[in-house]
Amino acid sequence: MDVSRGGAKAIQSLAASRKGERKDGPAQVSMVRTEPCLPNAAIYPIGGFANTYHNALHYLAKHRAGLFSEGNRLARRRMVSKSRVFAVIGLGTFGATLASDLQRFGNEVIGIDIDERRVSAHADELSQALVLDARDDGALKEAGVDSADVGVVAMGTNIEASVLATINLKTFGVDTIWAKATSKNHHRILSKLGVDRVIHPEREVGQHIAQVLNNPLVRDYVSLGNGQHVVNFRVPESLKGRSLSELSYRRDHNLRCVGVLRGTDFIGHDDANCALEKDDLLLLLGGRQDLREFAREL
Repeated sequence: MDVSRGGAKAIQSLAASRKGERKDGPAQVSMVRTEPCLPNAAIYPIGGFANTYHNALHYLAKHRAGLFSEGNRLARRRMVSKSRVFAVIGLGTFGATLASDLQRFGNEVIGIDIDERRVSAHADELSQALVLDARDDGALKEAGVDSADVGVVAMGTNIEASVLATINLKTFGVDTIWAKATSKNHHRILSKLGVDRVIHPEREVGQHIAQVLNNPLVRDYVSLGNGQHVVNFRVPESLKGRSLSELSYRRDHNLRCVGVLRGTDFIGHDDANCALEKDDLLLLLGGRQDLREFAREL
């Protein structure tokens, strides 16, 4: 796109005047729009290029005037903060929940989606909420994604976009990359790209719920990897008054007691001489099969 010298100077002058009016640092990246934008919602040109001549000139003027650089902004903030920077690509139910919780934990979160409605819905919750096409490496870099510590590709239905977004994160050298997969082939592709972890949220949650529903005494469980789990058992009426040493979990099932909770109080662990009460929480560590066999005895 050609820009005349006079037009460019006029635009740069306008941008410079706006720059002087700001007191709080570089402006956020946003395209000129006829309706007000939410404060944290930046509208990037889809595919990295403006769709109208007016927006293109404004974009070029801001770029030349140096009014924005998400990468530099995030790098400066990281120097004075111990929080990490997360880039979450895809703000569907899974991605939006992940991004919002990471922000709530005190991290910097860049939320990205091609759907403006999704971005607007979470603009007030995230450090940055950006409308852009994650297949465009230039747009991602301009948004500061190359400065992120962790990248999460939360898209599932568009496999092409998921793969290209993952490749872009790998090219940027993002330290840790997690990606959502929706099929075995999708999983294999992401694994070949070298992501740190491929996740199947729906399947994993379904398996988790099935384990809990399978035994009414299992309140919850955590997988520690290498076949080891910690299971939270509710003590039934039949075990009321018995001590840990009387139970068969260690002798017959090679399990360890991490602790016993009564309400919010920690009252014992392996070898402790404490009498159990109904509805105490018994935390046991061990292999899945051993845990299942012990659960059947309760």
